[in-house]
Amino acid sequence: MTRFAYLIDPWTRTVEAVERTAVDAPSVLQEIHSLMHCDFIQAVGLHDAGSDIMYLEEDGYRKDARACFHCRLWSDQTVAGRALWVGKTADGDDASPSTPLDHVRAHIVWCSFV
Repeated sequence: MTRFAYLIDPWTRTVEAVERTAVDAPSVLQEIHSLMHCDFIQAVGLHDAGSDIMYLEEDGYRKDARACFHCRLWSDQTVAGRALWVGKTADGDDASPSTPLDHVRAHIVWCSFV
């Protein structure tokens, strides 16, 4: 079964749906790392987003702190690097997000530097 997620990319300032096909735990993690172009991730819960979570790039600030965004459905913390917005099943497995893509886009604010 094909799932999708939302890739939040501060370098291109886009939030796009991406297809996810991996099914077993090792390939799911490898797929996440590949989509986000990073080696280390952390999962964070979201406010008013059902069971959806965001995977954040742990080393985003070391890569380029200017490539960042703020998500109004999370904390007041600025996120550096890419993020992947995914849904979760009742068993805790990754699923397609329950939050509509347009709603996610409306809650992402890109950082601007002078």
